[in-house]
Amino acid sequence: MKYLLGVIAILIVFGCTQHNHYRYAIKNKHPRLLLQDNDLARIRDYPAVDAGARQIRDIIIRYADSFLIREPIKYELDIRSTLLEKSREAIKIIVTESMAFFVTGDDRYRRKAIDELMNTASFPSWNPAHFLDVAEMTTAVSIGYDWLYDDLSPEQRKTISNAIYTKGILPYLEAHDSTRPYWVTLDNNWKLVCHGGLLAGAIAVADEYPEVTARVIDTCLSQLPAGFSRYAPDGCWYEGPGYWSYATYYSVLTIAVLQSGLNNDYGLSDAAGFSNTADTYLSMLSPSMQTFNFADDRFSRPVLNYTMLWLSKKFNKPCVSAAYCRLLFDSSYIGIQSPNFKYERFFALHLLFYEPVSSCSTNLPVAQWYKGMVDVLVFRGSDSLFFAMKGGDNSENHQHLDLGTFVVESQGVRWGCDLGSDQYHLPGFFNGAQGGLRWRYFRNTNFSHSTLVINDSLQRVMAKARVAGFDNSVQPFAILDLSEPYANVCKVFYRKAELLNEGILCLTDSITGLKPGSVIRWGMVTPALINIAGNCATLTSGTKSFYLKIADPTGAKFSVQSLKPLTMAEFQNSEYRMLSIVATKCSEDMKIVVMMTGSKDLLE
Repeated sequence: MKYLLGVIAILIVFGCTQHNHYRYAIKNKHPRLLLQDNDLARIRDYPAVDAGARQIRDIIIRYADSFLIREPIKYELDIRSTLLEKSREAIKIIVTESMAFFVTGDDRYRRKAIDELMNTASFPSWNPAHFLDVAEMTTAVSIGYDWLYDDLSPEQRKTISNAIYTKGILPYLEAHDSTRPYWVTLDNNWKLVCHGGLLAGAIAVADEYPEVTARVIDTCLSQLPAGFSRYAPDGCWYEGPGYWSYATYYSVLTIAVLQSGLNNDYGLSDAAGFSNTADTYLSMLSPSMQTFNFADDRFSRPVLNYTMLWLSKKFNKPCVSAAYCRLLFDSSYIGIQSPNFKYERFFALHLLFYEPVSSCSTNLPVAQWYKGMVDVLVFRGSDSLFFAMKGGDNSENHQHLDLGTFVVESQGVRWGCDLGSDQYHLPGFFNGAQGGLRWRYFRNTNFSHSTLVINDSLQRVMAKARVAGFDNSVQPFAILDLSEPYANVCKVFYRKAELLNEGILCLTDSITGLKPGSVIRWGMVTPALINIAGNCATLTSGTKSFYLKIADPTGAKFSVQSLKPLTMAEFQNSEYRMLSIVATKCSEDMKIVVMMTGSKDLLE
C-alpha cells in the first residue's frame, strides 16, 4: 500500500511537472526569443544586397566595437536607488554584441556578450525594490542566454539560467504572491515592461525551470491585456510619446517572444487600438518631425524605435515602415547619418525586422482627433502650420496639470512648446495626490504650460477635460471642456481651436461664472525672441517669424513672464519665456481670443 501511494505521489509530481512544462508548446531548441529559424541567415546575408540593411549593420558594428573596450557594468544604484540605467546598458551591450557576432562571426563580440552575461549574473540582485530594473535586466540576460546558448559552456549556462531564475523569476512571483506592489495592479507602462521582461525570462529557461515556466506565462497572460487596453481606441498612449516608446518596446517584445517561442500571441495583438498605434504616433509628428511631448516627456525629438518596423510588417502597413525609414536614414535630424543620432538600447533589433519598402505617400487630414485616456487634437495648415492640444485626466500616471495646453509650429520652427518633465529624483516628485509634492514643482503645473492660470490657482488633480466638439470639414475646429480642472475658480470653461483658413489658427477661451475681480493669465511657452506691440507679438528665430494678435478682449496687451521656478533644484528654464496676456478685474464672463500664423499679412 505504501509503495502504491508512493508511486501515485511520484506520478502526481511528474504529471504536474509535465503539465507545467508542456501545457504551452514552447519551442524545444534555442534561439526561441525573437529569432525565427531562417533569421540568422537572413540578417547575415541581407546587408550585402540592401543599402538600408548595410547602414544598420555598419552602425551596429561601430557601436559593438566601441563596447569592446568598456569596463564591465558595475553594480551601482543611482540617486533614486535604482539600477535602471545599468539594466538598460546591459540590454544595449548584450543585444548589440550578440547581433554583431551573428552578422560577422567575429568571436570578440561573442566573448564580450558572454562576459557581460556572467558579470550581470553575478550581481547581488537586480534590485526588485524598483522592479523595472529587474524586468529590463531579465530581458538583457534572457536574450543573451537564448541567442548564445550553443556558445555557452555547461557551467556558464547554469550560472546565467540560475540568475534569471533567482534574480528575476522568483522576485516576480513573490511580488504577485505576497507583496503586491503597485506595478502589479496599475495599468501603465510598468505593466507592459515588468510582465513582458519576465515572460522573456521564463521562456528562455523553460527547460531548466519547467515547474515555474507555465506559472509565469499564466500570470503574464492574465495581467497583460489590461496594459494593452491603454492603446484603445486609436493607439494614442496616454503617458505621452516618450512613454509610448517605452511601453511599445515591451508590448512588441512580448508578442514577438510569444510568437517565436510558443507560436501564439494569445490575442494580445488584437487589442483595440494596437494595430493603429504606429500610424498614430507617426501622424502626430509635426512637419519638423517633433512630437507633442506632453506628460513626463522631456524631449520633443522622437526615438528611433525598432517596433515601427515590426508593427508595419505585423499589420501589413508598408506606409508605416516607409515613413519611419525616412526618419531612420535621415541625415539632418535624428537618423543614422545625423549628428543627433542616438543609439538606443534595442537598436540592433532593427536589423532583425527591417525590410525595404517602396516610397509611400499619405495625405494627413487637416484636423485629427486621437481618442484615448488623453485626447490629442491636431491641426495642419499652410507654411507647415502645426497645432496640437490635449485633454485627458490630470490624475493619470505621469500627467502634469496641463489640460488645454498646446504646441504650435510653422515654417519648421517650434514656436509654442512644452517644457517637458523635471528631474525624477526631486523629493516627492511622484506624489501626485491633491496637494501632493508633485504639484510644487513648476514644470508639473499649469503655471509652466500654454494654458490658463486663474487667480494663481493650480488645476484640480482629480479632473478631466474631454472633447465637447470636433469638426474636420471646411473650417475645422475642436472644443475642449475645461470646466472640471478649473471648477474651483469658474463654472464653465471651453477652449476652442479653429483653423480659420489654411494659415491662421484661432484660439478662443470662453469662461463663465468667474468670481468678481478674478485675474487670468493666458500663456504660451516659447524659446523664441519676443517683440511686443500692444495686442500684437512677433516671435523670431533666426530669419523666421511667427505672429500672434489678441482679437478679444479689446485693449488687452501681450507681456512676457519668466519661467524661473522657485527652487534651484529644478530646471531653471532659462532658454524659455512665457508670452502672456494678463487680464485683471475680470467680469463674471470672459472671452480671450488669440490668432496665430506664420504669415503677417493674414492678420492685417
